[in-house]
Amino acid sequence: MAENKPRSINPIKKWFYSLIGKRDVIETEVKTQSEEKENSKEINQIEIEEDSVASDVRRAKLFLKSLFEKMVVFVNPYLRKGVSLAGSARKEISPLVDKKFIRLILKIFIVFVMVLILLYMALGFVRRLKKEGVFLPNTPTPQPSVIPYNPYNPSVYNKDPQVIEIDENLKILDRELNNLNLRESGLNPPSLDWDIKF
Repeated sequence: MAENKPRSINPIKKWFYSLIGKRDVIETEVKTQSEEKENSKEINQIEIEEDSVASDVRRAKLFLKSLFEKMVVFVNPYLRKGVSLAGSARKEISPLVDKKFIRLILKIFIVFVMVLILLYMALGFVRRLKKEGVFLPNTPTPQPSVIPYNPYNPSVYNKDPQVIEIDENLKILDRELNNLNLRESGLNPPSLDWDIKF
């Protein structure tokens, strides 16, 4: 650990002040130097009394500072070389990139952002109008009225004897059709000769 060395009085400065007649400045500097010596002794005693963690922290700071300085010296040439390579690469790649396509994408993005901003403003406007009650209140939707149920009204010909007779004949015919067996189980397809030779 480096000790704080007190400043020494510059001899030229001392001669100049004595020539001008300012001996009190020289005396104050000598006093401050002696005070600094006493302070440095106290600081050294305090540093000795400090725990090992503080000294470890100081050592780590010094180590990291020296490591950083060495790294900067080591990396600077590579950084300069990388910057020059990036400039040349940009010059070679710039003709390959289609600037019209990039401009088109940029225009589409700007239009999209503007539409989003307009939608946001319109929604805010509509919400404010709803809160202020400018819109008409919701009117109820019309409901259809319920039609009362009318029971079955029989026909005038319901009691007519001829209509009754026709209805009975239809019922008899329907019963006969239901009882009739339309399947003819006596009819079987002819048996086939499976042993055919040409």
